Amino acid sequence: AVALFGEKYGDVVRVVSVGAEDQPFSRELCGGTHAANTAEIGLFKIISESSTGSNVRRIEAVTSKGALDYMADRLALVDAAAAALKCRVDEVPARVENLQAELRETSNKLKKALTGGSSDAISNAIEGAVELDGYKLVVAELQGLEAADLRNVWDTVHQKVAGPVACVVASVTEKGTPALLAAGSDDAVKAGFHAGNVIKQIAGLVDGRGGGRPNMAQAGGKNAAGIADALAAAKTALGA
Repeated sequence: AVALFGEKYGDVVRVVSVGAEDQPFSRELCGGTHAANTAEIGLFKIISESSTGSNVRRIEAVTSKGALDYMADRLALVDAAAAALKCRVDEVPARVENLQAELRETSNKLKKALTGGSSDAISNAIEGAVELDGYKLVVAELQGLEAADLRNVWDTVHQKVAGPVACVVASVTEKGTPALLAAGSDDAVKAGFHAGNVIKQIAGLVDGRGGGRPNMAQAGGKNAAGIADALAAAKTALGA
């Protein structure tokens, strides 16, 4: 049997042997099993495995009737999933994969609709672009877009607006946090627009920090309620 360092043992210890009595392939301290024979344990089902320290693994299992009950509960869950998915039990994994793929495709289509030229919010913002000294400024408050999606919004603005253009856009993400982006075409930057400076000036209004290059800058924050003030501050700073 294996003796664990740090533990105290008497002269005689109780062990459990696994395998033929004359040639067991495992003989370990009983660990409180109190089984005269491993056959008494019955069905043995490992339910978790984790690390408790360096080179130490912890295995948790249920046995006997507990293992049967555990398996019955799991089978009931699988049956319920199959019923909800309207498929056979053996088709559940494939059905879930298909649903996940459909969800990703739908999500991508929605993001394209929200960030593309067909979006009412973006179209209205473009129509309301302000003429500044040397470029047009587009400002928009959006919903449900992540920081990466705001870059697509800028691409749309850049494509839809002829000539030098800059934008300052913000969105409340799906997690409820604010995301800000300022961006400008090369001609807008030459005319004096600096995205990094704009973001630095307004990020604090959403309890955030950020910065970037003259032609592209982003920031995140904690206070989504400050988005309107941040966009208003950007317009003021740019003379709009």
